[in-house]
Amino acid sequence: MAGPAGVSAVAVSDRAWARIAANPQAPRRSYLSLMDWKERWIDGGRTALPHAPAQLEMLALEQAADRVEA
Repeated sequence: MAGPAGVSAVAVSDRAWARIAANPQAPRRSYLSLMDWKERWIDGGRTALPHAPAQLEMLALEQAADRVEA
């Protein structure tokens, strides 16, 4: 995608969400926690991120996604 280093887009299926939720070893309270992202971002109406991302990296990711979409 030619986006910023260290930032990526992720797609997770419903089946994968169920497997992650059922795993007691899945990371929590961490940047690595997909469940934290799901609960705060997706389930929360896409209004609050679970962590404070670097604003410039997020803007760069948005630009890269816009280039791919175009």
